[in-house]
Amino acid sequence: MIGRSVPHPSTGAWACSAAFLVLQLGWGPLYPVFRDEFYCLACAGHLAWGYVDHPPLSIVVLAAWRFLIGDSLLSLRVLPSLAGATTVLLTSVLACLAADGFRRRSQHVAVLGAPTVFGITSFYSMNAFDFMFWLVAILLLDASAVPTKRRALGSGCTWASSWASACSTSSA
Repeated sequence: MIGRSVPHPSTGAWACSAAFLVLQLGWGPLYPVFRDEFYCLACAGHLAWGYVDHPPLSIVVLAAWRFLIGDSLLSLRVLPSLAGATTVLLTSVLACLAADGFRRRSQHVAVLGAPTVFGITSFYSMNAFDFMFWLVAILLLDASAVPTKRRALGSGCTWASSWASACSTSSA
């Protein structure tokens, strides 16, 4: 096998991820349904192979989630909150590949407090899952790259950033 294994998240990373999830689920239901969520709920009621402004995967996931769990405000916010907590966790794994001890610990704390991640993952939309999908892509590319640490991370990030710019799900 070419490459190297992906490191396991530390206890601090798991704690930051859990704190993110608790904060999201604690504050998320205090806000009413966002207009994008209404649109996603309407699309989930009328499944199709494609939509003008978002990919069908997010809508199929939402339709399945509504069928299994229901469509309360809390249940609507669980999936994006889990995606945000996973983003915090995967950021710490990526930081393990790129940095030493102090910088590694500071990375998952930094993403925990990042307003962009916290805001985007506070309501249901495909954008809530973007960060998580791209971090998985970077980690997979890095794990399949050459074994040298710095060279592998640089190679994986170059390929992933090229792929991200070509395939981004957001229109902005």
